[in-house]
Amino acid sequence: MLQVPATCLAIYLLVHYQHTAGTAAAAKIILSVQYSTFTVLYHLCRSLSGTNGAVYKELRDQQVGVPDMLAAGLPTLDLFQGGCPPSQLKAAGVDARDLRAAGYDASALKGAGFEAGDLRAVWFDAETLQAAGYSASALRVAGFQASELKEIGCTPTDLRGAGYDAGALKAAGFDAIELRVAGFSATELKAGGFEARDLAEAGEDASSLRLAGFDASALRDAWFDVNA
Repeated sequence: MLQVPATCLAIYLLVHYQHTAGTAAAAKIILSVQYSTFTVLYHLCRSLSGTNGAVYKELRDQQVGVPDMLAAGLPTLDLFQGGCPPSQLKAAGVDARDLRAAGYDASALKGAGFEAGDLRAVWFDAETLQAAGYSASALRVAGFQASELKEIGCTPTDLRGAGYDAGALKAAGFDAIELRVAGFSATELKAGGFEARDLAEAGEDASSLRLAGFDASALRDAWFDVNA
């Protein structure tokens, strides 16, 4: 009796059932002949006009793991369309760039365990990451400037709490009055590049300026009587 190789049978069944019962049914047939790596399934399915996640769902229902699907070459897009949790793809080694390309948004990727820096590297902006739930501190660690966070509504108090120093907030356009209200000391403001005159206008007295390290010349520039 003629022995038909499993691969040939798989190809025949896939073509036949794809036309009669759809791609998902064809995937089930492939599994029934024990074609362990699903390579034939992928290479034929990739030529079809979109599966909308049907192949992923069928393989999932047959207890095929995500790593095996990826190893066989099933596109990440098919897993996304089928509702595959991004955490499973991350655990299988898929990076943030490929997950974003497949359609996962910042909130989904945060839920999968990606850091803000991972998402910044694939061109998510500060506003999108803030909306996804990342804190100002996480955005600082990711490399965003204080000025970028200022643009999305972060206050000096928020930014101080996130770990930005007075110099970063000065560069972002905040003045000494705003930073003093946010809790920065005269010493911190001096270290951040503010002059004695700036601090005097913000309400600091001569004593606090001396303690911050300003000399007599700086105090005179700030209109203090250094002889008093």
